[in-house]
Amino acid sequence: MLEWWYSLTIVQQIFACIAIAATVVMLIQTGLLLLGLGFGTDADSPELDSADGSDLDSDGHSDIPDSHLEGEGASHNTDAHDGLRLFTVRGIVAFFAVGGWTGLLLSKYIGNFFAVLLAFVAGNVALVGIALLMRGAYQLQDKGNLEPVNAVGKLAKVYLAIPPAGKGQGKITVMLQERLVELDAAGTSKQFIPTGAFVRICDLVDEDTVLVEPVEQAPEESKGGISKWIQS
Repeated sequence: MLEWWYSLTIVQQIFACIAIAATVVMLIQTGLLLLGLGFGTDADSPELDSADGSDLDSDGHSDIPDSHLEGEGASHNTDAHDGLRLFTVRGIVAFFAVGGWTGLLLSKYIGNFFAVLLAFVAGNVALVGIALLMRGAYQLQDKGNLEPVNAVGKLAKVYLAIPPAGKGQGKITVMLQERLVELDAAGTSKQFIPTGAFVRICDLVDEDTVLVEPVEQAPEESKGGISKWIQS
């Protein structure tokens, strides 16, 4: 080992130190990732809870447990990771690891200037590659999160009666992204909307609350159960 080290030039020793140190850090990161401890940078990502597989009876009552959309900004989860985040810890470690080994290898065959130049290029390729991989991983993770904006325009059923506009809120249930979810709802009309009535979601108030308008006539599909009348 010492013979190999002393056989290297100063530039090669610098490359070796950078490459070895970065590789050790990368191996530690990989080990933590495999143990489930290394992918926690998005731990504050809001999630949207839903009541899956619940049912409504013919009177409009439900055995759905109290569940709602949690966390502000849930509809923007995907947007938060749409950009390419180059300068992350993983990316910088990959830059030094790939650049270091590339420079060490090439410095044996070409001049130091070109070795450093190509090592820099290789490191940047690794940096961008890690950024692309991480963005893809985050996008896959975000696909499981509900986005309330997707509820606009859908039919829903009143779970708790909705008072006239400006006098409070009720609750509705709606099939959103193949899940039955419960949302707070405020009316847009002056009429009282009773439990079991059908409404259409017309706008978002916030991440947990929607504006609804009554549907004059219940959809024909409602006669066959919830899975037939709620739009998916």
